[in-house]
Amino acid sequence: MKRVKPTKYEIGPGEVIELSPEENEQIEKMTVQAEADIEAARVNFRWDKQHVEVIKAAANLIGVPYQTYIKMVLFQHAAQVLRESFHVHEAMSEYNRHDEAVASPNH
Repeated sequence: MKRVKPTKYEIGPGEVIELSPEENEQIEKMTVQAEADIEAARVNFRWDKQHVEVIKAAANLIGVPYQTYIKMVLFQHAAQVLRESFHVHEAMSEYNRHDEAVASPNH
C-alpha cells in the first residue's frame, strides 16, 4: 500500500493550508535535503558543566538559546581570525613586493 503524504499543514493556531500534490512533493524533497544537511553539519563536543553555565549565562543576557549563542560566537571568532590572517597575508605580500623592489638592480 502506498503511503499517503499529508497535504494539509497547520501553520498557526486555527490556520491550515492545503497544498497541491506538486507542492507537497517539493516540500518533501526540501525536508529530506534539509535533514541531510543538518546531519552532515552536526558537531558534538564535551565541556565542563561550569563552562556551559557561563555560556548559558551569557546567552541569557542577550536573549538567545545557548546553542545559538555558541554557534554565533564561534562563527564570529572564526571570521575574525580569517580577517586577521588575510590582513597579515596582505601586509606580508606588500612587504615582500617592497623588499623585492629595493633589491632590484633597476632601482
